[in-house]
Amino acid sequence: MHINEKQNPVIFWLLFFFWLLFYPNAPYVLTDLFHLARFNPYDPTTGLMTLRLKMWLEFTNLISSALGCTLMGLWSFDHFINVIAIRWNKRSIPFRISLAFILTILSSIGIYVGRFLRLHSAYLFTSPKWVVDLLIGMWNARMLTFVIFMTIIQLIVWASVAIGRHSIYLYAKQNNLEI
Repeated sequence: MHINEKQNPVIFWLLFFFWLLFYPNAPYVLTDLFHLARFNPYDPTTGLMTLRLKMWLEFTNLISSALGCTLMGLWSFDHFINVIAIRWNKRSIPFRISLAFILTILSSIGIYVGRFLRLHSAYLFTSPKWVVDLLIGMWNARMLTFVIFMTIIQLIVWASVAIGRHSIYLYAKQNNLEI
């Protein structure tokens, strides 16, 4: 991450734009978990889960990539929230939560665009008119409902990690441990 709170405003906003354009690719991988539906993990005669190693390898690959991408993306998400809060001198928790809410809505829109319109961020540079036409025509109740669902998922993950981090910080502080 090359962005920081003291950068030239043009560089800062340019980096922010590119981050916002590509960030939704991280939580997008969560939607790949639907591929788990293709698995048939239960033995039809016993009803017990089977130990087919190929299936468990595929399960491991899907879960690992979804968690890894989401958590690493969340690190950059948190980094941007902190940098913006410092840059604008608005370090309060309500400001940071509001910013997280806005950014997750934008990210959820990006996830919708990638999953259902099959647009990648790079298409904005290769076929801008086509992309803009698709973006203008995408707004409907189903799309907005999907955006709400993905926003909820992302906020839950963000809040869970934030609560965990805060708990670790308090434990370390109470027990004079270095973090």
